[in-house]
Amino acid sequence: MYGGGGISPDVFIPLDTIQTNEYFLQLRQHLLQFATRWLENNDPNKLPTDLNTFAQSWFAPPSMLEELVAYGEKQGIKRNPVQLAVCQNELKLQIKAQLAKSLFGLVGLYTVMNDDDPAVEKALHLLKTGARVAGK
Repeated sequence: MYGGGGISPDVFIPLDTIQTNEYFLQLRQHLLQFATRWLENNDPNKLPTDLNTFAQSWFAPPSMLEELVAYGEKQGIKRNPVQLAVCQNELKLQIKAQLAKSLFGLVGLYTVMNDDDPAVEKALHLLKTGARVAGK
């Protein structure tokens, strides 16, 4: 291909990177281990037992976020309150997604992650409306 422009999407949806920063990227590497250990040390029966209820009504409490930050510190990640304030909602979502994966498999992970994803919402809207998105 000439020009190096690559492939342009038929529908452009900008990636929201406002909640990602260096601290988030460091903690994210430990989310699976954290969620696995959290489930080992806590009673999973206190969590909703079906995926839809879990996805719609369970949210990681602030105490769980604090546990993740403390876990990160044990892994050598220095606490960064300023960056944590920016990425805390995304970290809570990621915790929830990892717990859903452990409890319900990959369908749990994708259900939680795609619940409020702008690209998924746009794709569903386009599919429902039958809008033509590709050129001839």
